[in-house]
Amino acid sequence: MKPGCRCGGFECPQCQAWRSGPAAGIRAAAIEAITQAAAHEHSFPEWLADVLAVAAGQLGSSYELIAGRPGSWEASLVDELVKGTVGYNDEYLPGHAGRGGQE
Repeated sequence: MKPGCRCGGFECPQCQAWRSGPAAGIRAAAIEAITQAAAHEHSFPEWLADVLAVAAGQLGSSYELIAGRPGSWEASLVDELVKGTVGYNDEYLPGHAGRGGQE
């Protein structure tokens, strides 16, 4: 299990500790990477969809990206973006047989 819980509850002490602990640096790095990509990528939406697809492949499924809060509106939008890239059954998930293991 990864550090912190996956409940997504804003009042959960475990989630609060994760957000303010090691994740604070991860969040800052992600903001910097996304800001740079938005400023320099010709097709930022395509770049973002690809990055999320590769992350899903590394995690083993697209569902893993939203597992912490699968019913939230944020999760549904992330899921829609990723499914448009990797397919609704993860058939084009990087590392999956549908993409020949390419990332």
